[in-house]
Amino acid sequence: MKTPLQTDAAETKLEPDFIAPCTAIQERFLDLQARDPDSSIGNVSMRWRLVGAVRDKSVEAALTLLSDRHESLRTRFERGANGSRQIVERCQTKLSLIDVSQLPGKLYKTEVDRIARLEAQTAFNLASAPLWRAALLRHSPREAILLVTFHATIADGWSVGVFAREFTATLDSLERGSAPELPELELQYGDYARWQEALLASDAVNDERRFWRQRMAYVVPLDVAATRKPPVRGQRDGDIRSVMLPQQLIDRLNLIGRQRGYTMFALGATCLATALSRAWGAKELIIGTQVGGRDDPLMLGVIGPTTNTVILRLDATLAPDFWGFASHVRTVTADALANKALPFDEIVADTKLSSQPDLPFGYEVNFTLQSANIDTDQVGSIRSGQVELVSIPSVSPGCLFDLNFFMVGREEGWRISCEFNTDRHEAVGVDALMEAWRQELESLVDPLASHTNMPEARSEAALAELVATPRPLLRQPSRKYFQPVELYSEGRSPPVFAISQHSLYYPIARRVADDRPFIDLQWPADALLPPLIPDAIEDIAADAARLIRAFDPVGPYYLISFCVLGNVALETARQLQAAGSKAPTLFLLDTLAAGYVEGMSRMDRWRRYLQNTDLSELLLQTLHLKAPVIDTERDRSDQIMNYLIEARKQYRPKPYPGDVVFFRSCDAKVGRLYSRSFGWSQIVEGDLRVYDVPGQHLSILHEESAPIIAEHMLWTMDKAEQRWRVPPAKP
Repeated sequence: MKTPLQTDAAETKLEPDFIAPCTAIQERFLDLQARDPDSSIGNVSMRWRLVGAVRDKSVEAALTLLSDRHESLRTRFERGANGSRQIVERCQTKLSLIDVSQLPGKLYKTEVDRIARLEAQTAFNLASAPLWRAALLRHSPREAILLVTFHATIADGWSVGVFAREFTATLDSLERGSAPELPELELQYGDYARWQEALLASDAVNDERRFWRQRMAYVVPLDVAATRKPPVRGQRDGDIRSVMLPQQLIDRLNLIGRQRGYTMFALGATCLATALSRAWGAKELIIGTQVGGRDDPLMLGVIGPTTNTVILRLDATLAPDFWGFASHVRTVTADALANKALPFDEIVADTKLSSQPDLPFGYEVNFTLQSANIDTDQVGSIRSGQVELVSIPSVSPGCLFDLNFFMVGREEGWRISCEFNTDRHEAVGVDALMEAWRQELESLVDPLASHTNMPEARSEAALAELVATPRPLLRQPSRKYFQPVELYSEGRSPPVFAISQHSLYYPIARRVADDRPFIDLQWPADALLPPLIPDAIEDIAADAARLIRAFDPVGPYYLISFCVLGNVALETARQLQAAGSKAPTLFLLDTLAAGYVEGMSRMDRWRRYLQNTDLSELLLQTLHLKAPVIDTERDRSDQIMNYLIEARKQYRPKPYPGDVVFFRSCDAKVGRLYSRSFGWSQIVEGDLRVYDVPGQHLSILHEESAPIIAEHMLWTMDKAEQRWRVPPAKP
């Protein structure tokens, strides 16, 4: 008997357009399907209400255009002696058209549910493309139900969001008689697969391998007792239980999160872990969670699975109180996200997470959070012109996890849910866990609840007043990053704060600090590098803002920063303004705006790389004709710089409403790939002034440039403080 991945060469009638290796997540689902070819557990099923006077042939044409656009929608798989591979080939998109317009209300709903269940729970033959299907259940000329089912080897939750948006826009264009205007795809999923293959074959993830070997050492398997007698051979059927949280509770959770520096994910995971630990008497919890894996902006519009799974190993005995445990959860999560590139199968290699056999991912409990600003498979309503696609609850194709807890935030509010394996668990047992989770969330904001050791507990009336009357709050950093060095401490004029990695600002400080404090916030060279979490820049900036507010809670004050730390300075100014402090002007020196290069096409980024790289030097070192000079202090400085560069790649600043004065080196390149403002014109909404100063990048703060920079700073500060003097030359 052939598995779904085995095929004879004679059966392949068309020459493939493209062949690529399989990614790690594809290999996982290919293996699951090979174990049980008739299983639908690898399906991703969606159900939408399609509103608008659209023709059936236009729907089919839109689906065909998307299939032509995305190689994943024309992909099949083969397994050979050297492993699996994905093959892109020409194939026909077929839409099943079903007329249910004559069915009365109750019978209509029953029939729609029956067809949806059949679509969701029918397995795919992975050797035949396409590995997705669509059915249109026509209810009236202006309304229909669209069922789309993908296999997880070609699409994930983000992919479904891309599909839904592009389908709606394409269908609207076709109905208006115009060509769809979709942005050109610079990458296809096969490019991502080849990139991942090269990454895993290199030394780039060796540090992550070491991290996960240490993190997963001596794991105690988490075995959750079944609440019903499992069948001999279950189908992993699923059901979902949900609880809508009151908006007042969400407001309070957001408030406490901002006060203490916790995301909703960290608060939700901590409360869930606390509830599960108490319910099961477990000292250590093994909880999986998913990360998107689309750090490159070019991947945002690609259909294909990039999601990876990481493990949160939580020790409920480490902290004496709730907030100590919350800090532990936050740290474990940040460390996992900083090491998210290593595929799940390598993370759990030779590790037993549960004694239960045949778990699809080897563990039982999963937790995720979905918020409204993330493209997921629950995208709500999408409208393009007269066409609207409304997400409605889908049928579960099967449970990948025995207990999959998740929080979903939408415009109508937040809900907590659990999808559970009905072969092993009763709904009443899941309801009890959901109630315990809800109580833990409520106890965070209720001083009369179980967390009596919660510091700064307020009365119910005081907390309600605080939530009802929003006031400026300062984000709390996860750790201390900076040490303040007072270059000049005396003066009555508004102070200047420099955000730096080294002591660089004395030539500037001694020229502008007349009756003005000048404080240098330095990141020590021997400081421990923090985890590379998605909001690393925001976290680092929160510590700078903390120190500035400790010096003067109100302001005004001025910020100055050089090179990559300029993005930290921008975020610091933003947080200060959000907290009600005044930071009238930000001074930036030769610093590249976050997102400027990342927003370029792949070809343009490659051109910049070649133009900025000394190829002869690189070739000599590659051929070992010139040994690199080893300098421990310099190596440490480079580590910090590389960390900040990677953090900047993940930082996407919102439009900045303040004023910015930008100083750039006269030697900086100019041209199409080199904006004179280094990309800040795309971010700064206030007054942006750009000045060229003598010197190269590394000497922009030396004596030759310092007088010019100081002159412009003094004029800007005097103007803001209404102490006018002759302005310097215009930029």
